[in-house]
Amino acid sequence: MLIEIPDDILGGPDQLTRTGGHPPRIDVAADSKMVQVVIEQLNRRLRDLPHTVDLHHYDFTVMVPVLREDKTPVLWPSRDDPWLACYAVRGSNEGYYVHISHVPRVTGPNVTPTLLAVAKCENELIAMRLAAVAFLLLEA
Repeated sequence: MLIEIPDDILGGPDQLTRTGGHPPRIDVAADSKMVQVVIEQLNRRLRDLPHTVDLHHYDFTVMVPVLREDKTPVLWPSRDDPWLACYAVRGSNEGYYVHISHVPRVTGPNVTPTLLAVAKCENELIAMRLAAVAFLLLEA
């Protein structure tokens, strides 16, 4: 799947090129990866981006429990159900947020997206940049 993101969102045409025109991706396809581990890797990758991208000081917070009630870990969505959404959301009174959600392929009245992680941003442009970069890094 080809996803085109305008240069003004990412901050310039050459600021994210490291390998093959994209920042190195996180291996989310590895089996049995906990949500917490994937988000920690995402935060490390964001801190490693060039400072000109201006996303190195944003951290995502995990919004799902680390363990389920039966003490099994909450895992990153599998390759069989990999629909992710990374998007900017205007806060009610405190700037913008970026949400990372898992959208199940199955549909039904009780099936809803699961909010996996959130990051707070000062303004809309940074939130859009962060959402785009997070999606590129997490795309399996």
